[in-house]
Amino acid sequence: MPSPTASNTSSLPAPQQVAILTQKLYDPDSNIRYMSLKDLLTLLNSNAAAFLQQDYDQCAKTVQGFLHTLNDTNGEVQNLTIGCLGPFAVKADPTLLCPLIHKIANLTTENAVDSSISAMAVRAVVVALPRPTPSTIRSKPVNDSYDAISRVLIPRLVGRFVLPKQAVKGNPQPPKGLLVADMEQGIDNGSLDVLIEVVRCYGPILDSMEVSALQSISIELLGSRKTSSVMKKKAVAALSALSLHFSDEALSQVITQVLQNLTNPHLIASDRRLWIGVFGSLARSIPTKFGPNLKTLLPFVYSALSQGEIDDQAIRASEDEEIDPAADEVRETALFTLDSFLSSCEQDMLGQDQECVDVALRLLKYDPNVAMMDGDEDPDLLSEPDEFGSDEDFEEEGGADNEDDLSWKVRRSAAKLLQTIVSIRGRLLLENPELFDRIARALVDRFQEREETVRLEILRTLDLLIKSTSDDIEQLHALVANSIEEHLPPAGQTRKRRRGQSDASIHEAVKSRRLTGSVSPESWTPPLNESTANFRKVGSDIVRGTLRLAKSSTPATKQAAVSTLKDFIVARHGGLNDRMGEAFELLVNSIKPDNNGPLALTSASGTNLQIESLKLLSAMVKTHPSQDLEPFLGAIIRSVAHAAQASSPRTSCEALRSAEQLIKALTPPRAAHTKTKSAERLLQLRSTIVDLITAKSADLATRQQAIAVLGTMLGRTMNNHGSKMMSPTVKTQTFDLLSDTLRNETTRLASITAINTIGRLAPPQPDVDANWLGKTCLELGSQLRKADRSLRTRSLATLRTFITDRNCSSSLDKTSAKQLVELLIPLLTSEDLQLVGPTLTILTSMLQDADTQFALQHDFVRALCLLLTSQHASVLQEPLCDIVDVVGRHGASRPLMQSLLKDVGISGNPTVVGKVIGALAVASGNQADVKVNDFLSELKTTEDDQRKCLALSVLGEIGLRSGSSSSLSAPLFSDYFMNSSYDVSMAAAIALGQAAAGSGNAKSYVPIVLQKAGSQQQGDQYLALHSVKEILQHNDSIHDLSPYSQSMWSAAVQSSTSEDNRTIGAECIALLAMLDPDTYLQAIQDLLNDSAISKRSSAILALRDVFTNTDTSYNKHLRPLSTEVLMSSMRDSAIDNRRSALNTFNAAARNKPELVMPHIQTLFPLVLEQAHEDPSLIREVSMGPFKHKVDDGLEVRKSAYETLYSLLEGSPSRLDPAALLDRTIAGISDEASIRSISFLMILKLALIAPELTASRLDSMTDRFRQVLGVTLKDTAVRHEHDRANEAKRGVIKLSMELTRIFPDAIGTGQGRVPWTGYIEDLKKDYGNLVRDAERELIDRT
Repeated sequence: MPSPTASNTSSLPAPQQVAILTQKLYDPDSNIRYMSLKDLLTLLNSNAAAFLQQDYDQCAKTVQGFLHTLNDTNGEVQNLTIGCLGPFAVKADPTLLCPLIHKIANLTTENAVDSSISAMAVRAVVVALPRPTPSTIRSKPVNDSYDAISRVLIPRLVGRFVLPKQAVKGNPQPPKGLLVADMEQGIDNGSLDVLIEVVRCYGPILDSMEVSALQSISIELLGSRKTSSVMKKKAVAALSALSLHFSDEALSQVITQVLQNLTNPHLIASDRRLWIGVFGSLARSIPTKFGPNLKTLLPFVYSALSQGEIDDQAIRASEDEEIDPAADEVRETALFTLDSFLSSCEQDMLGQDQECVDVALRLLKYDPNVAMMDGDEDPDLLSEPDEFGSDEDFEEEGGADNEDDLSWKVRRSAAKLLQTIVSIRGRLLLENPELFDRIARALVDRFQEREETVRLEILRTLDLLIKSTSDDIEQLHALVANSIEEHLPPAGQTRKRRRGQSDASIHEAVKSRRLTGSVSPESWTPPLNESTANFRKVGSDIVRGTLRLAKSSTPATKQAAVSTLKDFIVARHGGLNDRMGEAFELLVNSIKPDNNGPLALTSASGTNLQIESLKLLSAMVKTHPSQDLEPFLGAIIRSVAHAAQASSPRTSCEALRSAEQLIKALTPPRAAHTKTKSAERLLQLRSTIVDLITAKSADLATRQQAIAVLGTMLGRTMNNHGSKMMSPTVKTQTFDLLSDTLRNETTRLASITAINTIGRLAPPQPDVDANWLGKTCLELGSQLRKADRSLRTRSLATLRTFITDRNCSSSLDKTSAKQLVELLIPLLTSEDLQLVGPTLTILTSMLQDADTQFALQHDFVRALCLLLTSQHASVLQEPLCDIVDVVGRHGASRPLMQSLLKDVGISGNPTVVGKVIGALAVASGNQADVKVNDFLSELKTTEDDQRKCLALSVLGEIGLRSGSSSSLSAPLFSDYFMNSSYDVSMAAAIALGQAAAGSGNAKSYVPIVLQKAGSQQQGDQYLALHSVKEILQHNDSIHDLSPYSQSMWSAAVQSSTSEDNRTIGAECIALLAMLDPDTYLQAIQDLLNDSAISKRSSAILALRDVFTNTDTSYNKHLRPLSTEVLMSSMRDSAIDNRRSALNTFNAAARNKPELVMPHIQTLFPLVLEQAHEDPSLIREVSMGPFKHKVDDGLEVRKSAYETLYSLLEGSPSRLDPAALLDRTIAGISDEASIRSISFLMILKLALIAPELTASRLDSMTDRFRQVLGVTLKDTAVRHEHDRANEAKRGVIKLSMELTRIFPDAIGTGQGRVPWTGYIEDLKKDYGNLVRDAERELIDRT
């Protein structure tokens, strides 16, 4: 609703509106003054105020009005005036800026209660003015703004002219500085806030004299006795903001001043705390510049934490009978500073780890009011019944009895320091068993901590230490699985992964069975190294201590203890041993709390503890053998059933997840022998799940989770042993319930997922009711027409699971099969490739088992022909050949062959169409009315190149499938090598290779191929290599090719010296190594040492294919040499080879992590080195009158960043997070693709190493500002504008994501002034984009 003043003036011109509103600022009625200011603010925020720049007199009158309302007695009027000053300063005449700032800064507010009004008004003006942007030329408004700040505000703050040009004769000296006045009075009037804003907004362009003046006054404020603690904190924040613009000399001067104060013999504890805190603030602000000074500064920090000072304090306390709390505050600050050194300057702190650990462990048990253990006590004392006071909880108030005792702050800071050490130096701890053991035992010993905040930090630190070992356990499981599978027989599988197919390895099967609970886990995990071995030894103390805390402590500690125990069990893959009964008793009381029990909680705190307890239960059931769980299952199932009925959906869903783990433990094959009790318990769980699904009051998320668990239960009871656990009647009722939920719109997607789970867990050709299967398949088929893509893809995947993977097509009746085919055929012409492939696979299975008449249907033939003419055909050639092969073998090939020849022909890809026609011709025999001679005649008589390609492709496929029974010969194909058409010659080469790969054809074909490969004509070599590739691809064994393999190797190596032949030659080398690793892997390694760059390049490319296209049974050949070849290739002198080597390493990290990750400490620095920009690779190229810079190292850096991202995804805890984060931050200002990868890596590191990432937020701001400040030339094309805008959107999205992850980073309390200012500027300058990013973030979460 418009204000009364607005309705009276809105029809007037803007100048008159401002004049009228300015007059009303003097009205005696405060409401009129307030509404006038509100209307004035609206006018100033509109474009109508542009006239102000031309009307100096009106601007001056408005300033006087603002000065009057700033001195108003009404606080709301004052606040609104401050709000008007910002937009007014931007819209007013630039020549008015200096008078405006001068008058506001000198304003004395006689009527105001708040003495900081003047400073708040100046701050509002400073924030609103235009400011410089990195990497851009300063505009005139920015220069005008800085000029006003430099001429008026900075002298007013410090009380003197700073620049020589200001101190001209006749220019009156400024009055006493605002900061000086505040310092003398000891009152915070907001002047420090103004200083911080000046530095934040204009720091990059401040003169060195101005920086020095502001630095000096900040140091004076810190050293003044009159300055309050609040002002000193702000002064530290100001010094931290200024430090970003310090020269080396200025920084040295500040450090010298601080050290002089620290060495003052009359230094008091509060000042000592302040000066030590300054070091921490500077370390966080300018870690790179500040780090080299740590060797000088560390002794002062260690001195404040020394045992000698603690002993002296104890002596004085015994004499005075009281403890000085200021000494403990000094230790707290010193520990926080040491933490900052470690997290911000980790490279400069190398070698200080042992000292930091010693300090942290000593102060972790620092408690002068309690007789502490000396650290060598018997750990068995933890088991004393009264140690934690089992009959009474820890103190609920969160503080010690003595209000003056601040020692708990020291212990809390020591625990946080240990957290930082574990987070940053986790890999070092794993390699130092003694140090690892000391930290773990010290943390466990401090479970008896009486202060809750300290206790929680101890548990968090221990939790982080536990998680740091989890990667080693995963590595152990991978090594064990690989060592088993490498000695298993191949079972019909080859080491090669077929092109276009997915070959699930034995390792994946073993891993899948463990993840799904199909096999019972081992009762303990053998140690991988000394550190994890020691951790296993201290594990019993961890279990005992966390269980005791979970029984007798405050709610927050109970939850933390349960969470720590859960992570311990997950990391150790079990480990409860003889404490299992105690743990299950705890869980029963926690999941279903007794009002009189040890875990009786209020509803507010009980939900979170219940959820954590259910997660612990899931981990215990998942990681311990079924026979060990047997005695406790009855009570646990009752508790889980009770929790599943909870009113909180979070609790219910977590209880259902626990029920799913219990189902896996109760059913075969984990439960070796089906027992009556197991069947009864399974039915109890079923009853709970069914009740939740059918309950109308149940939350939708709970119902969906219950349906998913029901699918697991049905799938686990489909095998021979499991089927006995559920009667046929009950099973029928359960399947019918699932059918009902499938027809429900809200539960349909969850039901489809559950049915898919049943199919994946069921054995081949499961005993499933044919009527249910038919109805379900038709219901799933009907979903294929829906617009929801996720619904379509999941429905199709479920159909494929049952019909193809579980071979259930024979169980479908003819009517259901026919209707399902009618639903599937339209998908063959879909543009969605993810739908077409599975559809072909399903139809192929149905052709083999069901009535084949649909193969004769016109719709099916037409759809298949349309598919062959689409762009998807080349990707789907394998399934297409499979389906026509089945059609041909079932005698239904004639109509399909006629349509392929008549309707498709050369309108599709000749290579794919030819393979399909050839497959159909061989499978159908003579039933298709097409003979080989027909294609031979077509090849010889046609003049159309496309038809020749088609004929050659058909003949090649016939030769491959018919083998030696075919009448074809090698010259038939090789004669076309010299054809003038490239397409014809390539088709001939591929067809020759396919025919040569046919059974029994090697002897007559391969010599001719090798003859062509040895030709002096490069074209023949290139084509012959393609033939060799086809031969090797279609052979599963080297046996038939052994007489020719060495010749193939020589031809591939020799031909690849030509750049045109290098890629195809490398593929041939890789295929030979896959077929005969004992011979050719070593040969590849020898090639890496060859003097020829081209041969080394071929070897590196071949290794990439080997790492990508082999399964885990091949690992035993790669393991002895993988690290050596990767290191050798990444150190290659040729830049292109190094890029290929990085791509090879990337392929190895993604496909063979079990080979790479154990040696990542050696390989990671090599990748990191390639991610740096090399100035020697940047050259300048002349393009007419213009000079253009070309970075020859760009592609190498791209590959390096891609590899770093793969390593971060695969095993983040094995990397050096600090070095990785620094390189990632550097990538923000690099090329667009590198920037995008850097954004993703920063987000991952923010979750993996939050403390480290938070410490780097300030250093990110400059990079972000550089991207946001990019200014394009007037001649820039649209693509350049789009790329720049996309970069800005990426920076804003990442900034908002980091703000969500680190909400405490906003503000000056942690010394992160640059980050705080950056976020404020972002919201001001890019408000719309920020709001879009925030909305997107909310939608995603």
